[in-house]
Amino acid sequence: MTNSLVIEASAKINIGLTIGSRRPDGYHGLESIFQSVDLKDSILVERIPEKGIFVEGTFDRAMTSTTVYRAGCLFLEHIDGRGGFRIEVQKRIPAGAGLGGGSADAAGVLTALNLLYGEPFSTQELAALGSGIGSDVPFFLFGGAAHVQGRGEVVRPMKSRRDFSVLLVYPGFSISTSWAFACLDAHRKAFSLIPRDMDIQGTGKGDGYPEMYKTPISAWTYENDFTDALYAGFGSLREIGQMLKQTGAEFYSITGSGACSYGLYESMEKAVLAKATMEKLAADRLGPETMSGMRLYAIKPLETSLFLR
Repeated sequence: MTNSLVIEASAKINIGLTIGSRRPDGYHGLESIFQSVDLKDSILVERIPEKGIFVEGTFDRAMTSTTVYRAGCLFLEHIDGRGGFRIEVQKRIPAGAGLGGGSADAAGVLTALNLLYGEPFSTQELAALGSGIGSDVPFFLFGGAAHVQGRGEVVRPMKSRRDFSVLLVYPGFSISTSWAFACLDAHRKAFSLIPRDMDIQGTGKGDGYPEMYKTPISAWTYENDFTDALYAGFGSLREIGQMLKQTGAEFYSITGSGACSYGLYESMEKAVLAKATMEKLAADRLGPETMSGMRLYAIKPLETSLFLR
């Protein structure tokens, strides 16, 4: 039996994101289509003779607060604390970007450990464990594309559409998820806004696609409920949205609770061309501080979220 393996964990984008009112448990209900995209963190997981969990990598928080460490602790707890392992993470997915990088990494760690320990848990059981780490973790364990509801724990997998490419724009700064929700709540209160009904145009028949998802991308009218609040707080995000439109995006949006935005194009060639155009537009319109940290990725949608290497 192997003692180590490498998992690549992919980011996701949200195609539409409806946020309900704050619930008694403190969470907001949500509905969205999650789509995995080809921007990946690499995670080495190795069983070692020593007891305990050892994590290496560059993170935006204390190591013991990371999702990978918490996932390791949770797994160890559910196998009665047997053994120890080392986790080494190479981060490529920006933190605080609405791409689910932390949740993807947690899902990757749970999957890797499950394989290294002889698969004591089913995917559904891992999803139940992972939901305690982050609302998005269950999605990444199933991956590809899914219609997601609840806090993120209700995952209805769908076949990924592959007839578009993605230009992902990281603006050079992160946005805290908790801050974004507080900002949304304050925005709604200030303008007396009532949350939209959570219904992405029906759930579809047979293939599991919501009805609108079957239409051409240019016909999509999906909305992200964070958009107005974040545009009001960050002028550069509004500017990025306008620039994506100028590059010819068939559809564009903020993903998750920010800070990344994306545009969708009918081919990789058009996404690459849009990337070059976006770089020129950003150089003219955004300040040097934003430009210095800005990152652009022309990438494809994926049919799964986790890849064993």
